[in-house]
Amino acid sequence: MKFKYLRELLGYGQNYCCNGYSCSEFADAGENMPDERISVSKYNIPFDFIEINKGSVVVNIISNLGYEILKASEKTGKNGKVIGVDFSPAMMYKARYNVEKNGCRNVFFREVFSSKFLPVGANISDILIFNNLLTRFPNNNLLSEIYRTLKPGGVFYIYDTISEYMNCLKADIYSKADYIGNLTACGFKNIVIKEFIENATDSNPNVKSTNIALIRGEK
Repeated sequence: MKFKYLRELLGYGQNYCCNGYSCSEFADAGENMPDERISVSKYNIPFDFIEINKGSVVVNIISNLGYEILKASEKTGKNGKVIGVDFSPAMMYKARYNVEKNGCRNVFFREVFSSKFLPVGANISDILIFNNLLTRFPNNNLLSEIYRTLKPGGVFYIYDTISEYMNCLKADIYSKADYIGNLTACGFKNIVIKEFIENATDSNPNVKSTNIALIRGEK
């Protein structure tokens, strides 16, 4: 799983803002967003739909090249804190580079060595953000870890590919029902799934009706 992650992300370049991803695809989506689905990037979390108050503690699991960290740092402000968690020293180096380049002073990094344990204390985060959870960590233990690290009333946002019909073992994709069931089993409540139109049709024969979704829940 670690090598799959590195293969996907290494080599995108080191210049902010999105290192090869398109930031403009959803930059104004919050102001013009209709109730129906809209098209967004499958790589960058649409922060227009994420609520982060000033002074919040935000945990970003899999900090990648630092895009989510920089957006969260801007929203939480100088009195808040952003903790970037990653298991690749190379990716953490690139994220640190982008954080320092943009002058962020409220960002900290921690390396994770196993998807069974997050190097973050219990009841510490107001917001937790994760991009493409199942593709990288296809086990429910990480959902329990997310629950552990959130404060009571804390909120998580998972940006992931979901499907109406699928073969989970072959496709590494949850259906909406699977996501809701697994999150509920971990103790989360008020789960909301907001779907977007995926930019490209998934060619995987084991997957049908795939869409990018922002999944929100509370502890």
